[in-house]
Amino acid sequence: SFSVGAGAYIIRDKLYAWLESEYGSKDLPPSVIDEAIRTRTLKIAGEVRDVSEPIMAGCRQILDLIQTRAAATIAGALAADVVVVSGGIAPLMVKALSEVYGQGRTFLAENSQWANVRGYRAYGLFKAKLG
Repeated sequence: SFSVGAGAYIIRDKLYAWLESEYGSKDLPPSVIDEAIRTRTLKIAGEVRDVSEPIMAGCRQILDLIQTRAAATIAGALAADVVVVSGGIAPLMVKALSEVYGQGRTFLAENSQWANVRGYRAYGLFKAKLG
């Protein structure tokens, strides 16, 4: 479990850092950055730039965090078999994440905005039964 919202911040930070290194500025609204995450391109001063690399760098950082968290939570877990993307920004993130984790094992949760709520509730009930 890893918050897609937190993941979105990581990817946004990578894009903003890229903007600062390439253009010396990072004054773009979050809506423009979110569109860049979806399209993997960013129009700056009339020039369309491919921003796949900073997006993929963010996705790789997310994978490292997920695997670290999984290893801490589930003894011996080193890799995820399936990635289910959920949360409010999940529809914006699923394409980028599937390119990192593989399309055959990355899925958008049904009703993704409520999936986290349902998942944490189910996990809470499971933990309560364990005592």
